[in-house]
Amino acid sequence: MLFDVMWRRPRKWVMIPFIILVIAAFFAAGLIVEQAVALSRLLTGGQLTGMAIAGWIFYFIPFALLWAVALFIERKAGTNLTAVCLALLILLVPIVAHTFPAGYNETLADAITGPGGGAFVAGARNAVLGGLIPTVLVPFVLFNENLRVRFDDRTLRLMMIAPVVAVLTATLIAAVVLAP
Repeated sequence: MLFDVMWRRPRKWVMIPFIILVIAAFFAAGLIVEQAVALSRLLTGGQLTGMAIAGWIFYFIPFALLWAVALFIERKAGTNLTAVCLALLILLVPIVAHTFPAGYNETLADAITGPGGGAFVAGARNAVLGGLIPTVLVPFVLFNENLRVRFDDRTLRLMMIAPVVAVLTATLIAAVVLAP
């Protein structure tokens, strides 16, 4: 009964715990990345190829979630999936942004000290490049009016699969090859 009264009023207070959680994710980013690197090191034995792939996967996840939200947002059946992906995306972006290896990052430097740390950074840089290129370019193709006249939405989306997969494969290969 008390909960019914509480939910009937405007629910401005609902965002407060969520904002606190996002801020906490930003401050816990160093610990989370440190544990991800430690787990990667445990699973791969610190080998350069495995660490580069682990870094690529860790930093590519926000882009994959963003694409999932964009793909499922129109479908009624995907509303729960869209909400989950959007929530995970909002929680992961502060972690990835706080620990991105651009220049000197003390939080990341502490996490990657040890075998395979440089390979993890190479994977991270290539993952962001591989996620950013399709994220920026694909909407220009999908929302181009000339192409929409010639093709339907489904065909345009299917046409974008090959270039996106090619970019992702190229950046993953580059991460493995460029791993120090």
